[in-house]
Amino acid sequence: MAHEITTNSAHGSKKRRWRCHEISRVEGLSDAVFALAVTLLVVSLEVPRTFNELSEAMHGFIAFAISFFLLFMVWFYQYRFFRRYSLHDHFTVWLNGLLLFVVLCYVYPLKFLFSTLVKLVTGTGVEVRLSSGAVERIEEISSSVLWTKGLLPG
Repeated sequence: MAHEITTNSAHGSKKRRWRCHEISRVEGLSDAVFALAVTLLVVSLEVPRTFNELSEAMHGFIAFAISFFLLFMVWFYQYRFFRRYSLHDHFTVWLNGLLLFVVLCYVYPLKFLFSTLVKLVTGTGVEVRLSSGAVERIEEISSSVLWTKGLLPG
């Protein structure tokens, strides 16, 4: 027995039938991988010991929220795909495995990217290690600043 969902659109209402059976092993593995990815986002946060550390950790909350939202959106569309189509052929399983691999590989780069962007937007500044080994602090991002710091080829 399948559930029917009615959606209203500009062209009238459509009825969509969800497949109705238990969660497959592929879906269970996918849910576990997405849970692990969110855990990896959180694990890198240390418990603050002082108020200054707490306020600095709260800057990381915005980056975590953005990263979590993006992972959630990928999970949600993957969930809808498996709810709509009962595909468990080899090609679909391998594509799903590739998606899970990409999700796990990009957890830390995703968090790094949004942590850096949040620091730049909030004016906290970002520390960058130059090719000479020196550490410089960038307060604002512009091509002239990046060029003078040696981060863009001249």
